[in-house]
Amino acid sequence: MGIDLLEASIETSHDLAEAAHSLISRGIDAFWVGCDNIVNTSIPIVAGIAQSAKIPVFSNIAGHMRQGSFFDLGANYYEVGIKAADISADVLAGKSPKDIPVVNYMPQKIAINKYEQANLKGSWNIPEDFQNSAFLTIDQDNEIIFNEPSLLPEKQWNIELIQYLENPMSEQSVEGIKNELTKAGLKKGKNYKLKIRSAQGDISALPALFDAAEIDGTDFYFVLSTPTLQTAVNKIKYKPVVFTMVADPFAAHAGESNDKHLPNVTGVYTVGPYKEGLALLVKHFTSIKKLVHYFRLMRPIR
Repeated sequence: MGIDLLEASIETSHDLAEAAHSLISRGIDAFWVGCDNIVNTSIPIVAGIAQSAKIPVFSNIAGHMRQGSFFDLGANYYEVGIKAADISADVLAGKSPKDIPVVNYMPQKIAINKYEQANLKGSWNIPEDFQNSAFLTIDQDNEIIFNEPSLLPEKQWNIELIQYLENPMSEQSVEGIKNELTKAGLKKGKNYKLKIRSAQGDISALPALFDAAEIDGTDFYFVLSTPTLQTAVNKIKYKPVVFTMVADPFAAHAGESNDKHLPNVTGVYTVGPYKEGLALLVKHFTSIKKLVHYFRLMRPIR
């Protein structure tokens, strides 16, 4: 094909950044990511380095495009799972595995990232027929476009609810989320799966919770509290994130205003009635001269 393939070997994910930089120093035009488990679990590292060098990442795993690759051509693993279930059903019905042939099953999916295209050096054009064959595209405005909308109602969403700490407010919020999903006609187990994780009040544990959720193939995030939203903003770039139990999402870098926010992040925030509370103190407790305000210092979470 007239393409030189340069390789770099790694033993653990800690070697990945050094290997990627070494390849860039050799004058590569693009990264290609196959099906290596170590690289695939750390694709944001490769994508971040490639973005700095303004070169594209091509992947054979459908889904990396949401994490910064230029385009993906890979298996639709939802359909692969269905195929595996069909074979399992035959075995459970009494058929011997020795009588069932092993199959190479690759229902292909193409995903394209036009948002990343604008950052690339040189000329990278996407042929029209290739664009038309993509099931998912991220456009120039960083908006996700599904080219197969008819498939969406049948999708079972893997939903992750991540919270900083359980308390009466979070328990009520979780209950409200569950009840409203049911009222909206979404059935747990059919339309979605819901997993709940908690940092148990340990702010340093939040990044690991999001990493675990990504490995589990989460499609959609509910996040409760400001520290959790901060972490989501840093870790989740393309998947939908809906927040609640947050006083100021803009301080957590979720956006600049109600109408101007990150393209994959939205939600509900609740500003306390501070003025009203102070007015009541001044009116009814005139002896109060000094107040103490306890608060958690906002800082970036990596």
